[in-house]
Amino acid sequence: MAKHYNRPAPEIEVNVADFLMEQRWPGNVRQLRHMVERAMVFADDGRLKVEDFQRGSGFGARKAPAQPAPAPAATAGATLKDSLDALEIKLINDAIIRFKGNKKKAAEHLGVSRSYLYKKLEAMDEAG
Repeated sequence: MAKHYNRPAPEIEVNVADFLMEQRWPGNVRQLRHMVERAMVFADDGRLKVEDFQRGSGFGARKAPAQPAPAPAATAGATLKDSLDALEIKLINDAIIRFKGNKKKAAEHLGVSRSYLYKKLEAMDEAG
């Protein structure tokens, strides 16, 4: 994944593997991949910690998330708004990763203001 986003491979703390193996993954590999991408966005100094996976993910005190993360593509029964929100989240995460956490460049790439991007990132973190 780091190679795909043209970033150096992060160091991974030992307890991350145990944490991930304890979680339920109702979204299977897609959900796990999304969580790894999201953790890479939040990772400090190229080091993945359990906290990076918990931030905005719904993981933490509970053993499993209440609901699976929505897939970026339209899901059967999903409303147009839900599908667009999921796509927006994916595009934001991809831009943040692509520009190595540089929110100014990510906002420019997405064609939105930095304040809008910060607002969306905050909402994503709170919605977890």
